[in-house]
Amino acid sequence: MLGNHLKITFFSLLLIAVPVSAEEKGSLNSPPDKTAVKKENHLPSLPLRVESPGARRLLLAQYGGWEDRDPEGYERSLTALFRFEYAFTNYFSTFVSQGFTERRKSETDTMRIRERFQLGINLAFTDKYDSGRPAFGFSLSLFEKQPYPLLEDDSNEYYLIRPHFTAAVRLGRFDLGGSFIFQSETNKNFKEGQYDEFRRHYQFEMFAIWNLNHAWKLHFETARREPYNKEIDIDVRCWHFYPGFSYSLTERHNFGFSLLVPLLEEGYADRGAEFRYAFLF
Repeated sequence: MLGNHLKITFFSLLLIAVPVSAEEKGSLNSPPDKTAVKKENHLPSLPLRVESPGARRLLLAQYGGWEDRDPEGYERSLTALFRFEYAFTNYFSTFVSQGFTERRKSETDTMRIRERFQLGINLAFTDKYDSGRPAFGFSLSLFEKQPYPLLEDDSNEYYLIRPHFTAAVRLGRFDLGGSFIFQSETNKNFKEGQYDEFRRHYQFEMFAIWNLNHAWKLHFETARREPYNKEIDIDVRCWHFYPGFSYSLTERHNFGFSLLVPLLEEGYADRGAEFRYAFLF
């Protein structure tokens, strides 16, 4: 199980954000506010595992894990992740994220680590999101050097840089979209030197979100990751399917749950699950 301090941090965040105002309480038993619905429809629906275009103001908390088993034993990982994004306009936002992980292999001690701190910018190339009208986005993330202790062969000499292109379109009750990610290690010069050997990979994501009504949504999401150089990037290739659902308690409070189903025999996980809470403001 994840360390007690991580549990306290995660659920304390929920207790701070979840309390509903008197105005929101009234909306639970009344028709959805047209202004709120219009504001929500300004952006594509928020996926559970992958990303969609749009600049948002949100506080996100995720808690989940995965397990991998083979004849030699097992490996389990549990992660609590927190993300804060602030949109200055409908076209531009900045975001930060921080994760904490507990990882355990059979017959080894449990490792509790702090993940890389992430800082990024997000650009949205749309001012209106209507049925049949596509939305596009671009984000750029920079991750700090791998903090101590290291996991397996992760290098503590390099940063990570990640450009991310996204697109989505609404067709009736469905939000359809996809994205392309290229991630690379880098140094302070953003240039691979003679003695450097950066690890890189591509990732392709797709999502289909069925908007059942203003509160309930069904999610069908997938992500496939391929190494840039198979000799350097070992155990990077994977393909996962993420079925799930989300529920909006009000226009500000959104809860979601998804499963991890592997579509390739190779990969780092045989199964997994994740719970997400998003506070939109």
